[in-house]
Amino acid sequence: MNKKILASMLCAFLITPAATHATSNKDIVAPTFNYTGVSSFTVEKGNNFTLPTITATDDYTSPADLKIYYTILRNGELVGAIDTNTVGTYAVTYYVEDLAGNIKALTLTVRVTEVFDPSIVNIAEIFTDISEQDWYYADVAQAYNQNLIMGTTETEWGVTQPATRAQVATILHRLDGDTSDIPPITFTDVDENDWYAHSVAWAINAGVYNGFEDGTFKPDDNITREQLAAIIYNYAIYKGYDVATTGNISNFADAEQVSAWSTSAVEWAVGSGIMGGKEDNLLDSKSTATCLGEQRDSGAAERQHSQGAVHRGEVPVSRPSSGPRILRPRDERGVRALRGHTSALH
Repeated sequence: MNKKILASMLCAFLITPAATHATSNKDIVAPTFNYTGVSSFTVEKGNNFTLPTITATDDYTSPADLKIYYTILRNGELVGAIDTNTVGTYAVTYYVEDLAGNIKALTLTVRVTEVFDPSIVNIAEIFTDISEQDWYYADVAQAYNQNLIMGTTETEWGVTQPATRAQVATILHRLDGDTSDIPPITFTDVDENDWYAHSVAWAINAGVYNGFEDGTFKPDDNITREQLAAIIYNYAIYKGYDVATTGNISNFADAEQVSAWSTSAVEWAVGSGIMGGKEDNLLDSKSTATCLGEQRDSGAAERQHSQGAVHRGEVPVSRPSSGPRILRPRDERGVRALRGHTSALH
């Protein structure tokens, strides 16, 4: 058992007491969780929320002898419970341990959001791939009603399509509302007549994006979670928001995989509640986001980020060859303004 699991065990809420008798020395398989429900929840601030009941089974250890416990991280920091009066992303990681010491983990994500009206236009009546029951419905509705992100066709919003650098530059440009004349930029792969050319010029001049060393912008490149964090960090600084808040990303199992160039941005995104963990307490900083965010395999929760992105602030961007430029803050105004227009690298 590694030190991270041991620390989690000491801090966790113990649901089932440990058994004292031995089990077969042939048991090398971890228990299995019986939970088959959704693993991502969105709760408006002030509403009630109860975690689902979690049970497990094992080939050798009886259910009564299995030890089940959990930890809760809010924006990367260990807390004792989910507080629905506090906006943030809560990662609830359950552990089940059998008598042989085999451990299995399961992570549920709970987003506590500000209250807003998501239904000026009922997008579920427009797009066949969006339902009012989808946990991300409110985020998509807000972005659509603010004319930030439209559908990919007349009837599909495109929840699983990758988000590109050009698309995200356009979204942030719309969000910023800057309609002034912008100095032109020259990239070998961006023509002045391209639909995204004006937004790319804005993004470069604002310091939100960089070009690549070979003179390209790569408008069709997809993004990763850490790239997403860096671009939103740059956008927050451009808007003059306070980026002093940081989160402790060392609590995540794969924290060492975060690139050095993005560490400050990821710590800020976690500390500000813009980025949360995924299943098995992972940041998954290198994963590619879809238009709606990152979808997990094996029936795990869809904790999507780039269309929750417009409501929570996580909009993706590809990294230039040397990594996105991390700017310095111009003043210390609150990041709340960014959150007010943007939402969800779940």
